[in-house]
This record gives sequence, C-alpha cells and structure tokens, in this order.
Amino acid sequence: MCARALLPALPSGVDAFPALGEALLPAGLLGLFYAGMLATVMSTVDSFLLVGGVTIGRDLVWRLSGGRADQLRWSRIGVVLSAAVAAGIALASESVVALWYGFGSVGTAVLLFPLLGALHPRWRSHPRLVAPAMLASGGVTLGWLLAAGPEGPALGVEPIVPGLGVAAVAAGLGWGARRVGS
Repeated sequence: MCARALLPALPSGVDAFPALGEALLPAGLLGLFYAGMLATVMSTVDSFLLVGGVTIGRDLVWRLSGGRADQLRWSRIGVVLSAAVAAGIALASESVVALWYGFGSVGTAVLLFPLLGALHPRWRSHPRLVAPAMLASGGVTLGWLLAAGPEGPALGVEPIVPGLGVAAVAAGLGWGARRVGS
C-alpha cells in the first residue's frame, strides 16, 4: 500500500518492493537491500528443491523399491526433476498470484480432509481410500483450473469448490467404510 501511495505510476505490484527500495535507499544500502532480496529467494529455492529431491528419492522411489534403491542418487535426481518441473510451472504461469492461487486451490482440496483425520481420530478415513481420494480431488481441482478461460473459471465456479466437493464425498465414503470395517 505504501508503494501504491508513494509510486502511483508503478506498472505492476510485483515491482513495488524493488521500486520502493530504489526510491528510498542510498546506493550502498540499496546494494544490501538487493542482496537481502536475492538471499531470501535463493534460500527458499534451495529449501524447496531439497524437499522435492528428498520426497522423490526417499519417500517415493526408496519406499516403492522396498528399501533397495540408492537414496542419495535418487534424491539428486529428484532435485533435478523438481527444478525442471518448477521452472516449467513458473514459465507457464501468468503471474505469481496465479501460481499461488492454483497451488492453494489444489493443495487445499487434496489435504484438508486427510489433515482433519490426522488431527481427530474419529474423522479418519479408511486407509485404502485416502490416496485415491487425494488423487481424485486434486485431479478435479487441477482440471477445473486448466479449463478456465479468459472470462474466468468454468461455469463461474472457483476450482476449489468442485475439488472440495469430491474430497468431501470421498471422505464421507471413507468414514463409512471405516465404520463398517471396524
């Protein structure tokens, strides 16, 4: 809001933080300011790539191989795959806001009901239905996001709504299956 008030001619909100720095800081402090911004971005990239690599190497490949796969090798491959996927998504995205909107919509639809089950044992779904339910709700939300046109979301409904609807139905089926099974 300060940038909008002080620099009303800014073309984009993405430019606000650097433009404020350039307008208010002298040369030496401006260099430190840019170094701090770069350090923040690089730290975030580093941590996300490490998490992506370990997720692929240890949580997926190593577990699916029954502990026979080389964790270190697959984690390195996972870092490269994570970087390639992240770069592709970033290049295909219209803006940072659209990127966070998409990830937030899909992530919420996928994780809300399993998280509720983790926090409250009575709300846990049947274990065999959790992964298919997560895939279904994520797929519906992602499909709805991709189906959006220039006029907005399909049928005027935000993508998170059908995703949460699928997740709620799947969670209800999972709760029923768990009660019947126990």
